[in-house]
Amino acid sequence: MNSKQEVVRKERLFKEIKKDIRTPKQAIEIIDILKETAYLYSAILNPFDDFWSEFSHQKEIRQSLTELKLFGVIQPIPLLFAVFRNKKNWLHQILKLLVNISFRYNVIGKLNPNSMEKVYNKIAIKLNNTSSMTKCNALI
Repeated sequence: MNSKQEVVRKERLFKEIKKDIRTPKQAIEIIDILKETAYLYSAILNPFDDFWSEFSHQKEIRQSLTELKLFGVIQPIPLLFAVFRNKKNWLHQILKLLVNISFRYNVIGKLNPNSMEKVYNKIAIKLNNTSSMTKCNALI
């Protein structure tokens, strides 16, 4: 949800889902989406998952995911979902940028990583709503 709309906290999640789900068909659709996303989520948290074997830049992806894990950064996960869904070929580049931002912001600057969650959320929403390559390039 956080890759397609404004950030929803755990406490409000059920209420937000309940607002959107009105029919059994919609319930099945959200379950299917959760099943698809669960494997990606697991792979993001485990850089050495076989999931990454199919990617041409698997070494860079695994390295960046390892570094994000080392920094304890989880805020950009919804952004990674959006990138995976819309611009999979950008994944290794986006991950490199996220590592650089996270290192500078969290490690060097010692700033609160939660404030970055809103920034990543806005980018994910734009990426999910953008169809033209020109607009997508402006996001980076």
